[in-house]
Amino acid sequence: MRVEELRRTLRDEAQELGGTEPLDGRARLRAVDARVHTGRLRRRSLRTALVGAVVVGGIAAFMLAPSAGTGNGDGLPPPQEPMVQAPPSLAGFHMPPKITSDGLTYSYTRGQQVPQNRQRLLVAVEASPARQMIGWSTTPGTPGRVVVSVDGETVNHDRAGRFEYGVLLAPGKTHLVVVRPEKPQDTFKIGLAIYGPETF
Repeated sequence: MRVEELRRTLRDEAQELGGTEPLDGRARLRAVDARVHTGRLRRRSLRTALVGAVVVGGIAAFMLAPSAGTGNGDGLPPPQEPMVQAPPSLAGFHMPPKITSDGLTYSYTRGQQVPQNRQRLLVAVEASPARQMIGWSTTPGTPGRVVVSVDGETVNHDRAGRFEYGVLLAPGKTHLVVVRPEKPQDTFKIGLAIYGPETF
């Protein structure tokens, strides 16, 4: 039985290699060498293909990545986002980043705006160790005047529809600021900006 199995195995190997007779020792050694050589070639081709794919992928990633420069060829890194965002537009007026009053400069710190269909804006301004200044705005075209009060006391009563500032808040206490157009419009907005002393 073992001899028959051996012969059958040798015959199968010969047929795989294109022959019909069992292989002798040298022929079998050559066949094994050929198989080993073929396996090496396949593995080498696979490694070459993988290396090529990695190189192509790296080049594509480099070309698609954002440029390290600013776009003007100076080679510098792109500018970072500012720590403090630019002042927003409140009620249609772009808030200035700085305002000056009595020789002192104040910087924008925060702002608030009510949506449309509101008749007044109420803001609780937190206590600050330094004096703060407020500015207010109503949508351009707002008719009549706008009344501004701090802690229940009227501090301004000028024409509506513009941006104004100049009212100082006492330090060390919380204030309730109310901005109220005398003739509010459904489609108009109201804004309040708060400025603090400029620090260096």
